[in-house]
Formats: sequence, C-alpha cells, structure tokens
Amino acid sequence: MNDRAHDSLAPEQMNTLADALGDSPMTVISCHYLRRGQCKAWTIGPPEAFHAAVVQWDELPLEPEGFGEPEAMWGILRDVTGWDCVDVDPGSAGPLTALIERDMGRPCKLYGDLHHVLHRPAREFPHPDVRLFGPEDIEVVNRALPAELGSPAKFAANVAWAVFAGAVADGRIVAYAYTSARTGGYANIGVETCEAFRNRGYCTAAASLVARAAQQAGDVPVWSAGETNAASLRVAEKLGFERIGQKTYVIKPKIARSEANGHKGNP
Repeated sequence: MNDRAHDSLAPEQMNTLADALGDSPMTVISCHYLRRGQCKAWTIGPPEAFHAAVVQWDELPLEPEGFGEPEAMWGILRDVTGWDCVDVDPGSAGPLTALIERDMGRPCKLYGDLHHVLHRPAREFPHPDVRLFGPEDIEVVNRALPAELGSPAKFAANVAWAVFAGAVADGRIVAYAYTSARTGGYANIGVETCEAFRNRGYCTAAASLVARAAQQAGDVPVWSAGETNAASLRVAEKLGFERIGQKTYVIKPKIARSEANGHKGNP
C-alpha cells in the first residue's frame, strides 16, 4: 500500500479520482468539486485504484467525504486539518469510529445522512413570490440577497452552470433552492430559507422549479438531508423524491483546550 503524499492531488489526478468514484447520487458532490478543482483530495494508493480517498470541499471543509478502507481512510484523516466530521458509507462508519476513538481517547458520534433521487416528474408548487433567476438577475441578487442566506458572489460565480430559484418578499430574497453540484448525470439540490420566512411554502416552490429545470436538462435530481431534519425531508417527500440509501457522518471527538494548546495534529 502506498503512503499518502502530504500534498493534495493535482488537478489531473482529481479527474482520475472522480472517474474511479463513478457518477452516482452518493458521489455527485465530491465528483462535482473534483472535476472543478474546488477541493483538496488525498488517496492511499493510486487515484484510479485507491485503498482510501478523502475529499475536502473548499466550500465546506468541516465535512469531508471519505471512501474506501476505514484504516487507510483514518491514515489520511489523521493528517488533514480543519474537519469536524467525515461522511462515509455506513459499513465503514463502525470500524472508522473504533480507530478514531482508539487514537483520540474519546467517543465519536454518528449521524445519518439520507439520500434521495427524483425519477418521476417533479411535482409543481407554483407560488407568486417564487421564480427562477438567471445571469440577468446578478444585480437583483447583489441588492436583495441577505447575509443570512449567503454571498451574492457565490451566485455570480455559479450562475453559468447552476439552476437557481428564489422567493422575494419585502424586497429581499428570503428563500432559495439551487443545484449545488452537477455532474452531467445528477444534480444535487440545496435549499436555504430565512428563519422569519419559514413555513410559507417558499422552499417547496423554489425546489420544485429547480428540480424541474434540472430534469429538463437531463439531470436526475438528488436530495440529501440529515436524519433529524424533518423540514427538509418533508419537502423532498412533497416533490416526489424517493430514498435510495444513506451515508453516515462520523463526528470527531472534541479536544479539550488544554490538549489543543500543545497539539500538532487536527484542531
């Protein structure tokens, strides 16, 4: 087994790793970031036939995805900084947890990450305040997107490939849905709603528009949500998504401040 290089994979190696992972509802986000070079990634073994791989997205470094053999995966994660939990296949979660607990001396927590796909036409939920946004709406987003929902720069950077639908109320964008990752076969849908505007149907209406647009482009919509995220799971059910599997977050034990002061590994 090859030792892991300390540097992240080069761009051409990231493409090779994406090919090895394969395009599926369970890999769509990592493959999206790998093909765009918007992540760090490491393998033990060559990318095309790895023993383990870890993909840490630039946009969400706290929650990398892990693939492959638990012991080799932990061999990578021990040296990776800036993560709080790792999303893995359920079969790997138990052995990986045992390895982390052995080395860190504290218990991990586990949390289910439920995955769904939409093969039937997305159900329609029209709403007068909700519409699709495109490149012509960049200035509108710059003026109307509150910090609570993210950065207008992210919309501008992604508008060329992402599908985005938003709800406008009181002159602000108060909810939106968008394709957070696309691979040409699958499109992962993410949603956000301002807390004061929840339970008004905005999220469902926006997600319906995005799912239908993704289907028209030939993508299979994908929806993932934490096992206790009842609101997100309700929206998926309304739209017609069907659960196809799950992954498991292995949540790393916290390190006491007195230990962290002299610790040279993970923060």
